[in-house]
Amino acid sequence: MDTRVREGRDGAGAARRPLVLVVDDDPASRMLLRELVLLEGCDVVEAADGPGALAACEAHRPDMVLLDVLMPGMDGPEVARRLRRRGEEDAIVPIIFVTAVDDEVELAECLAAGGDDFLVKPYGRAVLAAKLRAWMRTRALHEEVRRQRDALAAHKRRRDYEDDFAKRVFARLVARGEEDPPNLRRLQVPAAEFCGDLVLAARTPDGRQRLLVGDFTGHGLPAALGAVPTADIFYAMTAKGFPLAAVADTIDRRLRQGLGPCMFLAAALVELSPELELVRVLNAGLPDVLVLHTTERRLRRVPADEPPLGVAGVERAWEPRHWRLDPAERIFVYSDGLLEAPLREGDGTLGEEGLEALLLAHGADDAIAALRGRLCLDCPEGVSDDVTFVELRCAGLTVPVGGSRRAPAPVADRGRWRVELEVGPELLRHGDPVLALMAFLDEAHALGPHRDSLFVVLRELVANALEHGLLRLDSGIKRDADGFAAYYAERDRRLGALREGRIRLRLEHEPRPDGGAFRLTVEDTGPGFDAARLARASTPATAAHGRGLALVRALCERVEHHGQGNVAEAVYAWQAEPAE
Repeated sequence: MDTRVREGRDGAGAARRPLVLVVDDDPASRMLLRELVLLEGCDVVEAADGPGALAACEAHRPDMVLLDVLMPGMDGPEVARRLRRRGEEDAIVPIIFVTAVDDEVELAECLAAGGDDFLVKPYGRAVLAAKLRAWMRTRALHEEVRRQRDALAAHKRRRDYEDDFAKRVFARLVARGEEDPPNLRRLQVPAAEFCGDLVLAARTPDGRQRLLVGDFTGHGLPAALGAVPTADIFYAMTAKGFPLAAVADTIDRRLRQGLGPCMFLAAALVELSPELELVRVLNAGLPDVLVLHTTERRLRRVPADEPPLGVAGVERAWEPRHWRLDPAERIFVYSDGLLEAPLREGDGTLGEEGLEALLLAHGADDAIAALRGRLCLDCPEGVSDDVTFVELRCAGLTVPVGGSRRAPAPVADRGRWRVELEVGPELLRHGDPVLALMAFLDEAHALGPHRDSLFVVLRELVANALEHGLLRLDSGIKRDADGFAAYYAERDRRLGALREGRIRLRLEHEPRPDGGAFRLTVEDTGPGFDAARLARASTPATAAHGRGLALVRALCERVEHHGQGNVAEAVYAWQAEPAE
């Protein structure tokens, strides 16, 4: 093997010159080809036989091969076949056969073996130069395509890593690492790397179960940008027990401030209150929430009463629909991507009628499995929009009773202190005095593990003072599902018309040798009621009213009413863990 290159080919800073491998068993023919190639500004490496050609390709990686057809031992076509099998680098090297014959069968065999062109002897410099330039351009195009492919592959690897990292961080920010409660099941299929649909679930301090299902404009990462502030607000306000309407209003305002006019969130918020046996639903722009009664096999709709969250310039009422909680009911919330997903069999989509028929047929069993069997959610083309379907079962909910009142750690302020708050009609209509008081206590006095129980007691006493003391409502109205709806409709009407009347809240802490006691007093300025009759009343476990006061009695060591019944006092005692 002989190599002849111009000086400076591998020198630092020198421009790379094309390298041509000349393979011929005849020295005179090699010399002629070598000189003509050098005249065209290329470097040359030579080989006298097939094995030498393969070795030269391995050692020098030429940009082109001029290959004689007839050589002893390993002929040109065999050399070409072996080069093409060795790897991608050799597979794109142009091979030009040099031959003295013009037999079409032989020439076809050369091309079939992996050749790209041929040069018939005798040949002139002009023809050789033209072929060299043409195939060098082709080679350059191959190199450019390969560089772009490698750059794209590297970019994809980097993008995949960043997307995977971002998805993990996003999932932690949105889900907070919480698992779905046992009565909640979901089906979610994103249309892109990031899902623009949102499913959040949490509990309030007094045990109400909250669910938010949302569908942001579009899909993918832009649609997911609003998920983090939405989740922050939902979890933070639910943890502090803010009303459902206040949560929706705060999310609405934050999205209007942060996302601009082209992004909004269609959402439904659901609250199950086992203590009050009440369901609340606020639908802001999602498809109708469906409620299936599993024993009676009837389905009803909860339509959207509000436009999507984040839409500017809209006056909102924020009045959730409510009805009595029935363990036989299942609540289904979904995004419009479910209705638009393709069917497994036939053309078209599921649509509203198809979903209702499926739930009536399978909703009492396994609605999600039925949907997976009916919809083509795993097709290669994917879905055109994010698909979300959530099933919330009303059965099996329990009323929290605060657990043991032994504190795993003492409250921060074990001394004697007192906090008072007085509120009027404006705050009662548009705010929550219990939340206002608890927010102050969270900052001023650490209540430790007793916060949730105190919240439940205060909220129930304030609800009684408002509904029975100021609004003069009769709990007996809540004797059935229709009565439940009528009671809360009348409550909202009377509260909106309330112009005078006040509620005073007082929370005191008294130290005791083994712990302490919280004395909670709630007084309203209403005309009062028969406290003795209230004390004598016993509420059946199946009654639709009166269970809140029973919960307060279970939590506290003493509950009394004074005056005309408009002063309620409860004592909640706690004991410190004995020192080991």
